[in-house]
Amino acid sequence: MNRLILAVSAAALAATAFAQGTSNQGPADAQTAAMIQAINHAEISQAKVAEQSAQSPAVKRFAHMMLRDHSKNDSQLASVDKRQGIQPEATSEVQALSSQAQETTQQLQARGAGGFDAAYIEAQIKEHQQALDKLDSALASTSNKEFRRFIESTRETVARHLGEAKRLQGKLGESTQPSGGNQ
Repeated sequence: MNRLILAVSAAALAATAFAQGTSNQGPADAQTAAMIQAINHAEISQAKVAEQSAQSPAVKRFAHMMLRDHSKNDSQLASVDKRQGIQPEATSEVQALSSQAQETTQQLQARGAGGFDAAYIEAQIKEHQQALDKLDSALASTSNKEFRRFIESTRETVARHLGEAKRLQGKLGESTQPSGGNQ
């Protein structure tokens, strides 16, 4: 009887190992998909607030770019997930990321026009740097080729967004400094 149980257990372990070896995703892919999805939803939400509240035309354009690019990325993510059989898995880290983003969105909404532009761009720099760090970690853990290409493409877009946000932050800083004269 013990030999039968041992044989069945061994067969079950072998089948599980085989299934995992042929799967299109590892657990990290499901968590990465959920993380990217949470980032996209946060950026979309904050961009909508910025389109309404920003004073600077450049910040409004940036917000429009965030809305467009993160909506497109979210759609592409859903397509890759479907093709590769990836089911996003929200971990406690993803939930914390979502909560933090919701809090930032609420703070931006409460800010109103006064100082909104600088606060929004500062939040974008912080969030895009965090996203780059998370995407770099994800690249190290995925073995799915299509998902890897998607993450690499997403990383390029996020890096471009970060660069643009830093550029805008510099321009906003210049526009708030007094001009001319010794003080």
